[in-house]
This record gives sequence, structure tokens and C-alpha cells, in this order.
Amino acid sequence: MNNKKTHRLCQMKSDAEDIKALFTAADRQLRIDEERREQTLALLQQEARSRAGRPLSDKLLLSGSLLRYTDRHLPCLHLLGCIAMLLALLTMGLYFPTAQDAGVMVFASMTLPCFLVFFSVFEFRQICFTGMGELSKTCFFHVRQLAALSMIFSGILNLMAVSAAIILVGRQWKIRLLHLGLYVLVPFLFMQCVCFGCMLLEKIRRHTWLCAAFLLPTAVFSLAAFQSPALYTESALFFWTAALFAGIAIFAGEMKLLFAKLDKGEILCTDWN
Repeated sequence: MNNKKTHRLCQMKSDAEDIKALFTAADRQLRIDEERREQTLALLQQEARSRAGRPLSDKLLLSGSLLRYTDRHLPCLHLLGCIAMLLALLTMGLYFPTAQDAGVMVFASMTLPCFLVFFSVFEFRQICFTGMGELSKTCFFHVRQLAALSMIFSGILNLMAVSAAIILVGRQWKIRLLHLGLYVLVPFLFMQCVCFGCMLLEKIRRHTWLCAAFLLPTAVFSLAAFQSPALYTESALFFWTAALFAGIAIFAGEMKLLFAKLDKGEILCTDWN
């Protein structure tokens, strides 16, 4: 056994030396401009000296720098999407103002927030699938940090928009906010779990449109719930609450697996670069 292990180590060392020799031979063929190399070295040394006194341990400075270098286009579109969703509910309120129309508004408030999930997915894709995954750990801010910031920001936007929708519909149509919150958050979390679950599967995450296709069964689920008065009774609140906590647990597990795949490079390098 020891002989086999020694032979394997020697073979690995020999292979490493062969690879190093190939790189050395390739480097000799590269033409290097000595003057530009000296200029680049001087610039790097000057930049290193200028940054030597910066308090890199300052968390506020780190957070500010992270926000500064994060792409703002998709978050701005996400914000516009949240505003559009609330405006759509306000517009529907003009056409369905009576108490008899409360069921229609419940159905709308269960379905429209699901569209916001796509903004979160696209923001995550934009950061993780840029073709530079293998370099992420060599940068000051790597992909995991940017993805975490994107998820936090999109989560805050979604929660604010969904909360505003719940308060708007609940107060205008005299629906208890606790009940309406459960009715809205369960399909919203279901859509979150489905879309980010697709990101965990290699064959599915290559096709963005598949995530959009899952909006149809969500709408069908909301419509079926809307057509079943038994689901809106006091006794059914237990099942809505259980579904909500189950969705939270599933979504948390998906996020843990997704970030683990980012760390391993399975998504960043293998699938997309």
C-alpha cells in the first residue's frame, strides 16, 4: 500500500513538473515590453502605497464600496416593477370598488406579486452568470458577496411591495390583514421556491423562460383557491400558516444549496463560462 502511495505521489510530482515546463516554454515565446513592464510596476507600487492607509476593516466603508460597485440597472427595474404592481392594484380598485368585489382583489393580490420574483431571479443571474466566475475569488468583492447583496436588496423591495399591497387591499375592502397576508405570501413564496429551485437544476437553469412558465400554475392555484370558499374560513388558517412556514423553510434550504454551489464553482464555471 505504501509503495502504491509513493508511486502515485511521484507520478503526480512528475506531472506537475511537466506542466510547469510547458508553461515555462510558452512564456519564453511571449514578447515582453520592458519599458511598459516597468511603468506598470511603478503604477502598481504607487497604487499600493496610496491604499496602504485605508481602514479596510471598517464595515461601513466596505458596505459602501460594495454598493458603489454593484450594478444598479436591474434593481432600478425591480423598483419600477414594484411600483407598477401597486399601481395595477390601485387601478383595479377603481373598477372593483364594492365589498362584493373583495374576492377579485384577493385573487389579484395573490397573483400580481408573483411577477416580482422574476426580478429577483434575473438580478441573481446577472451577477452569477457573467462569464467571470473563475476569477471571483481573486477580486476584492467576489460573486458570493454580490449575490448576497442582491438577494437582500431584492428581498427588502419585495417585502415592502407585498406589504404595501396587503395593507392597500385589506383596508379598502375591509379584509383582515393577517388573513390577507397569509393568502398573498403563500403563493408568493411558492413562486420563489419554484424559480430558485430551477436554478439548482443544471438542465433547467439554462433556460430562463422556464421560470416564467411556472407563473401559470401559480395563477391556476390562486384561481382555484379563489373559487373555494372553504379555504378562507377560520379553520383553514392553520393550513395557510403551515404552508407559509413550509415555504420559508424550503426557500432557506434552496438558498443554502445555491450559495454552496456558487462556492464550489459548479454554476459559475461548469455551466456558464
